[in-house]
Order: sequence, then C-alpha cells, then structure tokens
Amino acid sequence: MSPTQGVVISAVDGLPDMDIGKSDRDNPAGNHVILETVDGVRLLLAHLRQGSIVVHEGRRVDAGQVLAQVGNSGNSSEPHLHIQAMMRTENGTWIGIPLKIQGRILHRGQLLRSSQ
Repeated sequence: MSPTQGVVISAVDGLPDMDIGKSDRDNPAGNHVILETVDGVRLLLAHLRQGSIVVHEGRRVDAGQVLAQVGNSGNSSEPHLHIQAMMRTENGTWIGIPLKIQGRILHRGQLLRSSQ
C-alpha cells in the first residue's frame, strides 16, 4: 500500500522473483515503484513481486492505495519490502532522509506490523 499521497515517478515490473538465498545484483531494487510527494520527497518501494504492480508512471495515488505485492526481486535474499525516503540537495544529488511511519522513525532491521 502507498504510505502517502503522491505521483508515481517510476514503476518497474517484469524482473523475476529470486529463489530464497539468491539475489540479482545487476538490478538491486528489482521490481519497484518510486513516488514523489507534494513536498518533493521521493519514496522507493523495492523488491516487489513480478507482475503485481498495479500503478503506472504519472498516476496520482492516495495513502493506503494498493501499489503492488511484496516479493523477492532484485538484490534481496528473502521476501521483504525495502522502503527508502530521499530528498534532492541543492547540488542536485539525492540523499536518504529519515522516514516516520506510524509516528516513529524505524531503524534498520526493525519490523513494522500492519493492523490490516
């Protein structure tokens, strides 16, 4: 599900899900969606299941809207969702920024459970 309102900047679907313990280092994000929020933050949702992405570039999405299913594509050793927030700096490079989910900042390896 989309964590926020935004516009789909990129939607890549068609890469195979990898067997557990194997990964695709040539396509690190695997199947993925990139959203841009109204304040210019970009969110990457990566390692999605092949054939499951239901949005396309240019589409506006709402928070909670289904985007795809979690998979094991890309540089991933087991099924999981990689979510990353990025902001463009003044010199044009993208840097990772903290992302609050359910009012808290998650740290590497922490689990997030949904009530849905």
